Amino acid sequence: MAAFADVTADDVLTNMMAPARAFGFDVTAEPVREGDSLRVESMVMTYALPMDAGVARLSSNGFTLTEQGDGSVALAYPDGMTAEITFTMPDEGEVMSASLTYEGFDTPTIATGEPGQVTYEGAFEDARFALTEFTVPDEGVLDVSVEGTLTGTSRYVITEGDIVKVAMSTTSDSMTFDTKFSDPEGAVSSGTQKMTGGTSEVEMAIPAGQVDLLNLDDALRAGLMLVAKTGGMQVDGTTVTTVEDMEMRQTTAYTMESNDIALGEDGLSMSGVYTDFAFEFLMPPDLPFPIAGQIGRSEGRIVAPVTETDGAVPVELRMTLEEVSLDEAIWALFDPQEQLPRDPMTVVLDLSGEAALSRDPLDIMRMMQVSPTEETLGRIENVELNELVVRAVGAEVTGSGAFEIDNEDFETFPGVPAPSGSVDLRVSGANGLIDTLVAMGLVPEEQAMGTRMMLGMFGTPGEGEDVITSTIEVTEDGQVLANGQRLR
Repeated sequence: MAAFADVTADDVLTNMMAPARAFGFDVTAEPVREGDSLRVESMVMTYALPMDAGVARLSSNGFTLTEQGDGSVALAYPDGMTAEITFTMPDEGEVMSASLTYEGFDTPTIATGEPGQVTYEGAFEDARFALTEFTVPDEGVLDVSVEGTLTGTSRYVITEGDIVKVAMSTTSDSMTFDTKFSDPEGAVSSGTQKMTGGTSEVEMAIPAGQVDLLNLDDALRAGLMLVAKTGGMQVDGTTVTTVEDMEMRQTTAYTMESNDIALGEDGLSMSGVYTDFAFEFLMPPDLPFPIAGQIGRSEGRIVAPVTETDGAVPVELRMTLEEVSLDEAIWALFDPQEQLPRDPMTVVLDLSGEAALSRDPLDIMRMMQVSPTEETLGRIENVELNELVVRAVGAEVTGSGAFEIDNEDFETFPGVPAPSGSVDLRVSGANGLIDTLVAMGLVPEEQAMGTRMMLGMFGTPGEGEDVITSTIEVTEDGQVLANGQRLR
């Protein structure tokens, strides 16, 4: 058996409450010692919102901590655990309340480690939770229900100190959510979402007593940090909405390959990759057939600063939709003769560059005091178009380029900082697409002629059939050139 430093039930209770207290919650518990066990009758967490905006309160009917005699402590929740969330405002009293129940979470979680640093390991088998009541005083009890089941394992470590650290990893065999909502006009919406497989890893650091929701930038500089990574999850969902006698149905399915977020003093980064996305919308009688399609792969990424910077820092933006296909019923609406190619569509936009922030964007009070005449929040120093791809209906546009931004020059291009640089573009299949659209009657010949003239003005013939290339350049003195010919 592995050796553990002893932790007592009291050590574990203090450790469990550390993250919430560090964040600014007032946490109260009523522990009762019964031999080797510490029974917590109830736990209440309250959080006073800034500017006397209100108070959020979470209460539950407690848990039991039992010392195992080997240096570990078993954490057990009662089967049928309940929790209540309320929100009150100074002049209005209680403005929202919600009641929740939990079943199947009674399998003990084992806590090991040492005082100040405790590791928790647990497993759940068909554990269930439900929103049993949601009340807004002015509206009464709303017809809302949320139920879910969970099977999986979890492991997390809480380290106490001036900066409280939480490291958590979970493995999910399956999760299911069932929701239902009815509005006063009679519309009823119900949905089921099932998630199979998947892992999550979360790291968080909370500077104790230094988290101000109105100025998160100071908290970030004090050590506030969040890193979360999720992936390997299959998601299937169905939503049905009924309005009077009309039923609308939506189904989706996709694989979440990865979904990551990182927030800290050095900035914010978010990225996600999803594959094999399939969707179908059924909306009779407006549409007599389903709207259906598939997306082979989608990707998004953003990197940006969130605190005032000392000079320019890297920024990124990437969005992709690959292998997008639509159901034949949609194509048949405007192309019943199948004149347009049905090849899957792709869109890629990949930008990077450098930017600077002259103020803290998350200092809300400071931002509210900014006057229209003050310096802008930030500036972009340069932009690089790493990749541009638009591929659909037999045509394709690709491009790349880079521009420097002169943030002192607002005269060359009135009202905006002056750019200088160039972008290279390649267009293939454009004339063939125009001919097809004219033959289908979707584009008048006069309009098509104008488009062809514009392509000839901005482009030159490239290698291959129906290929046009173009280099668009903006010089430092404000000239705009297309393939060396001056446009401005």
